[in-house]
Amino acid sequence: MSETFHPGELFVYVNGDRWELGMVKRPCDMSDAYFCWYSRGDTASWTPTCNMHKLANADWTHIEQVLDDVLAANAARTMLIQESHEQLKCIGYELGECWSCPQDAECMAKAGSDDDG
Repeated sequence: MSETFHPGELFVYVNGDRWELGMVKRPCDMSDAYFCWYSRGDTASWTPTCNMHKLANADWTHIEQVLDDVLAANAARTMLIQESHEQLKCIGYELGECWSCPQDAECMAKAGSDDDG
């Protein structure tokens, strides 16, 4: 094997322009590869070592901090999108148009009343 990885070790899988965080499950017996997890699922994928890159700072404390930061950023982004959606709805109502998703009952009722008149 060209580079040695250990079960439970985190690494970056690089395949073209796609990069993923993976965790080693076990080495493959007859090839320069490992079985690795890329999600919380039960299946592991065969991954050649030429696509696996070691992480210099791959301790769990650091990973948890990074994940916490990513989750916080996603929560803030989701809130901003929801606020923007509500603002667009208000603008649409003022213009007499419906600028909302079709599941919004209030919006559908308003759109329906505009068609009747």
